[in-house]
Amino acid sequence: MKIRKILIAVSEIAVALLFVVLSLYAITHSDDTVYRSTEATIVRIEEDYDTINEQYEYKVFVDYELDGVEWKDIEYGAYDSSMEIGDTVKVIYDMKDPTSIQAEGSVNVPYIVGGVGLAFLAFGVFMLVKAIREE
Repeated sequence: MKIRKILIAVSEIAVALLFVVLSLYAITHSDDTVYRSTEATIVRIEEDYDTINEQYEYKVFVDYELDGVEWKDIEYGAYDSSMEIGDTVKVIYDMKDPTSIQAEGSVNVPYIVGGVGLAFLAFGVFMLVKAIREE
């Protein structure tokens, strides 16, 4: 029983370390891309049913204008159930490639994943110490 608890704790630590390392890599190896913010209008929402996970998946497409140039039907990369065609959303775009857009706030994802990884790492270490001290 003690060995099983130790193996579970070590497995959790390994997975947590993987998340921490991947998030640190994403944070430290981000390119020098300069992003700007603009508003876009939702023009299309595609709905697709995933038979394996038995759930609907959605793709949102937007139109926006930058310096007099219109960009049409560009995939937004995020969805929530309150979105409707005609709604306005904030996007951040790459100054060098205006078709490369992200939902506002998506640049924080590596920090969130890293924080969750650190929390699981601490819990895994706690569980490992507890399992080792058990008689």
